[in-house]
Amino acid sequence: IGDVLTVIALISGSLFSIWATLVGFALLFPLKAAASRTNIESHPVRCFIVGAITAGLGWFIVIVFLNLHNPLITLFGWLGAIVMLVLQAVGGSGLALLSASRIQKTDRRRSQYRSLERGAMLLVVGGLVPIFGWFFFTPVVNIISLGAGLMAMFSSKQTAIEASVPHVVSEYNPNTSSEFIV
Repeated sequence: IGDVLTVIALISGSLFSIWATLVGFALLFPLKAAASRTNIESHPVRCFIVGAITAGLGWFIVIVFLNLHNPLITLFGWLGAIVMLVLQAVGGSGLALLSASRIQKTDRRRSQYRSLERGAMLLVVGGLVPIFGWFFFTPVVNIISLGAGLMAMFSSKQTAIEASVPHVVSEYNPNTSSEFIV
């Protein structure tokens, strides 16, 4: 039973880490997350194509570098893997923002932060659905996230995006049980 609990703990910890990464990147890098959200909304097919090309070429190079027996090249392989994961996190945070805005349209009482939490949770939990989530939803979300993240990182439209990012202001709401509205 110890092996089963180890696997369950590993899966649960990984899912929580992915969820926290999506929420954290959306909060720490709001301009890049908004840029990737805009890219996903306006050009989803382009994000998928760019992400597929980047994933195929980038992960191939990373795997080759990691399998070479030169410490310097192996270091570049690990750095490449980190870059790919950061690009994917930036794009995933944009996808979480997109789902959060759609959640907030259906329930106006929910704060922006809680909608972001739920949007990121839906993206993570959607990958747990047997067969469909494993082999279709998760790969498509990851490829679109990678493409949107790459496009957002090398985008020069910062002034247009700054106007579309809502400024978050925290205020105390005395009507709720010691809860802040964000």
